[in-house]
Amino acid sequence: MQRKAYHLKAGSLSKMNAIVERLPSPDPGEVTVAVRAIGLNFADIFAIWGLYGATPEGDFVPGLEYSGTIAAVGEGVEGLREGDHIMGVTRFGAYATHLNIDARYVIPLPAGWSFAEGSAYLVQVLTAYYGLKLLYYYLTRPKIDPQKMPEQNKSVMGFNLIWLYHRAGLMHQLLGELSELDLGKPHVGHRYAFGALKDAILEFQSGKTMGKVVVEVEEE
Repeated sequence: MQRKAYHLKAGSLSKMNAIVERLPSPDPGEVTVAVRAIGLNFADIFAIWGLYGATPEGDFVPGLEYSGTIAAVGEGVEGLREGDHIMGVTRFGAYATHLNIDARYVIPLPAGWSFAEGSAYLVQVLTAYYGLKLLYYYLTRPKIDPQKMPEQNKSVMGFNLIWLYHRAGLMHQLLGELSELDLGKPHVGHRYAFGALKDAILEFQSGKTMGKVVVEVEEE
């Protein structure tokens, strides 16, 4: 399968370019997602500029959250099939038209939600809710180096998703608790086409946006 993905080496947005490349079939336990929307987050900006320890070394594809449809299902995956509408998270790699992801990190798109709304939900609610649950811990740990907060999971600025990504069971527990709160749909304030992703990032980091900034991918 051919896909288009934005690659860069951390340090400057000007280094980010869209590349057409081959995406292999999903491994056992994985699914291939045809991405329809990508949510922008502050952690994306920090990764692009290389400002915290979780940023991959060398060439990488940024992006933490997305929504779309299942395009292929790997061996051993249960409960998902081609054509399902989903939303999900990834430890980088969402700035793409297609991606392979461990099936544990996608969940069904709620009925009545658009792809844009699905891509605007998971990172912000998981970050906020998990941060609140650990607030007492944060308040009783006064000796913190601010520059190490993101990589040590002591920040509530969107980086908790990086830490939670390797704890699928805890992440699903939190999502279950959140579903009982019935928070409703997120507010999407700004929409950009996939080809204008750099413009979306520039507007997002300007601090002048209201609501989620979402990049939409046209269906092929």
